[in-house]
Amino acid sequence: MKAIHWFYLGVGIDGLAMCIAIFHVISDSLKGYRGTNNPTMYTALLGMGALIGAAFLLKHFGKIGFANALLWIPGTLLAGYGLMTLLFILFKPDMR
Repeated sequence: MKAIHWFYLGVGIDGLAMCIAIFHVISDSLKGYRGTNNPTMYTALLGMGALIGAAFLLKHFGKIGFANALLWIPGTLLAGYGLMTLLFILFKPDMR
């Protein structure tokens, strides 16, 4: 696969994680929960947005390899977590 495909796949994984986090922050706010982890979540969302923005900036400057590396550092962990969650949903392991 070409490097640009890996770039957009990494952007998709990171963007999906950001959308899920934003959904949880908004749903907590609408339910009236004022947990102590919301400021941390805001900081994590800001950091992930900055990371994606920096990757697009690197892509603009023609450094697609560095942009891919920047996206896939958290993308590998997020994709692995998503895969494990999907496997737990599909196979419903008996954890007695």
